Amino acid sequence: MRAAKKRGEKPVCGRRAQVRWYALAGGACALFLSACAALVFAYYRRAITEEFTAMAVENLDAYTAAQRDETLSGLHDIMNTLQALAVLVAENNTPEFVEVSLRAMNEENPDARILYNTSEELNERLGDEDIRPEDVEIIRLLQRGQTTVTPIIYSRRLGDLYCVAVAVPVFRGGECLGALRCVANAEMLVRTSVYPPSQGKVLYSFLVDATGGTIPVRGDGSDPQENLLEEMESRSAPPEAVEGLKKVLAAEGSELGSFLLGTYHGSPCYLSVADLGYNDWHLALVVQADRAAVHSRAIVLRTTYGAAALLVCGVLFCLVIFLLLARLLRRLNREQQRYLLLEQFSDTVLFDYERKSDTIRFTPNAQTLFRVHELTQQNFVRDMGAMYIHEADRGAIRELLQGAGGEAEAQARVRLLQPEEERYFWCLVQVRYAYERGELAAVFGKVTDIDQQKRREERLLHISETDGLTGLRNRRAAQEAITGRLRADPAGILFMLDVDDFKKINDTCGHESGDHALQYAAQCMKSVFRAGDVLGRLGGDELVAYAGGTGSVRLARQKMEQLLELLQRGEKDVPPMSVSVGIACFPADGADYDSLYRAADQAMYRAKGQGKNGYSFAGGV
Repeated sequence: MRAAKKRGEKPVCGRRAQVRWYALAGGACALFLSACAALVFAYYRRAITEEFTAMAVENLDAYTAAQRDETLSGLHDIMNTLQALAVLVAENNTPEFVEVSLRAMNEENPDARILYNTSEELNERLGDEDIRPEDVEIIRLLQRGQTTVTPIIYSRRLGDLYCVAVAVPVFRGGECLGALRCVANAEMLVRTSVYPPSQGKVLYSFLVDATGGTIPVRGDGSDPQENLLEEMESRSAPPEAVEGLKKVLAAEGSELGSFLLGTYHGSPCYLSVADLGYNDWHLALVVQADRAAVHSRAIVLRTTYGAAALLVCGVLFCLVIFLLLARLLRRLNREQQRYLLLEQFSDTVLFDYERKSDTIRFTPNAQTLFRVHELTQQNFVRDMGAMYIHEADRGAIRELLQGAGGEAEAQARVRLLQPEEERYFWCLVQVRYAYERGELAAVFGKVTDIDQQKRREERLLHISETDGLTGLRNRRAAQEAITGRLRADPAGILFMLDVDDFKKINDTCGHESGDHALQYAAQCMKSVFRAGDVLGRLGGDELVAYAGGTGSVRLARQKMEQLLELLQRGEKDVPPMSVSVGIACFPADGADYDSLYRAADQAMYRAKGQGKNGYSFAGGV
C-alpha cells in the first residue's frame, strides 16, 4: 500500500508542477496582455485626443470663416447701399436732393451715419495743413473712382466710439462730383454669433494687425492691450501656434488658421485668426472647448471601462481563444474608430467605405437627405452609373474614394438626387483616409447639404456681374467673359455700340427717358444676338456685344441692319433712336481683348464721323 501510495504521489506532483507552469504561463500571459493593453490604451487615448483636437480646429475654422463672411457682408451691404445712393446723387446732384436722401437714410439706420462731401470740399481738405497722409491717400483713391474702407479712428463727437467708414465716389460722365461716406461703430467688426453650445464658448473677439498688435474697436476699453504675438511668446504658447499665427498674419489673401493655445480651467483653449481683407485687419477669436473636452473625457473613461472588461475576458480565455480575441479586438478597434467619427459629425450624413470590398455604409439619416436605395451598398464604385449621383460628378466621387494622392483628407462638391423630387441638389463631401501598411484601407466621410449656400453664391455672383439698369453684364464681367471666349473660339466678332445723341435725350426728355432708351437698346440687342453671345454695358451709353465662333462679315452686317431697324421703331416711352457701331474681327483685328476693343472703338468713332446711325468695320470692309 505504501509503495502504491508513493507511486501515486508522482502524478500528483506532476499535476501540481503542471498547474504551477500553467499558472506561471497564465500570469506571464496576463502581464503581457496587461502591458499590451496599457500600450494600446495609451495610443488610443492619444489618438482620440488628436481626433478631438482636429475636430475642434475644423469646427473653429468653419465658425471663424462664417464670422469673417458675416463681418464682410456687413461692410459689403454698406458699400452696396452707398453705391446705389451714389447713382441717384449722380443723376440729381442738387443740395436739396442730397440733403433729403441723406436724412432719409440716416433716419432709417440710426446705428450708422451717411455723409456727403462735394468735390470742392475734398479738394479743400487736401489743402489743409493738418491733413494726415492716410486721408490724402483715401481722397486720391476716391477721386480715381475707387471705393475705400478707412482705418479705425476714435471719435468723441460720435459718443466716445471707435468708428470705421466706407467711402464711395460719385461720378457722372467721368467727372468726380464728390464722395459718400458711411461712418459706423467699429464694434461691428468683432461681433460674433453664438458658438455651438455642444463645442464650447467664445472668450474673446478682437482685431489685430499684420504685426500682431491689437486694434481697439470698443469704446469701453475692453479690448486687449498687448501685442498678440508677444503675449503668446511670453506665456510659452506652443511653438506651432506661434509660427502658425505668424504665417497667417504674413500671408496675403483670405488666410485663416486655428491653433491650440493650451488649457484654461482644465479645458483646451484655441486661437483662430482670419484675414478680413481690408487695412491688414485680422479677426481673432479665443474659444474655450469645454463641452468638447467633457465629451472627450467621457469617451476615454468609457473606453477605459471597456478595455478593463476586455482584459479580464482575455485573461480568462487567453489560452483558448487568443487568436480569435486578437482578431475581435482589431475589428472592435475599427468599429470604435468608425463610431467615434460618426459621433463627431452627428448633424450630417456619415459614411465609411472599405476599398477592398468596395462597400459603403451610410448612417440612417441618409435616406432623408438624398435618394439612397440601401444604407449598405456593395460594388459601390463599380455600379455607380445606376445610382443617385449626378453623371458629371461621378468621376469626382471615384477620385475621393480612391485617394490616389496619398493625402490625409479631401473634399468635393457634388450633386445628389433628392429623395422626393427628380431634382439634384449640391452637397459637400468631406473624407478622411485610413491607411494600413502604406495602402488605403478605408475612407470615413460626411455629406452636408450646401444647396442653399451654393445658390446664394450663384445669386450673389450674378448680381455682382450684372448691370442694374439694363440687365446686361457689367464692364468687368463682360470683359472677363469675352476674354475667356477669345481663348476658346477660333474666330469671333466684337461690336462696340454708342447711343447717338444720348445727352440730348437726357437733356430734352429727362434721365428717366435716357434710362428707358438704354433698356430698350439692351432688349433689341438680346433680340438680335444669340443666347450664347456675350452682351454687356461698359458704362454710360456704351454697350458691347461679342459673337463667337464666326468671322462672317455678312453675318455682322445682317445683325447690325436688324439692330438699327429695331432701334428706329422705338416703343412706348422710347422715341426712335440710333447707335453708331464699331466692328472688329478676331483674330484679324486683334488677338486679345484690349487690341480688339481699341480697334472696335476707333471704328465706332469712324461710324459717328460718317453721320451716325450706322456701323463701320475696323478692317475697312
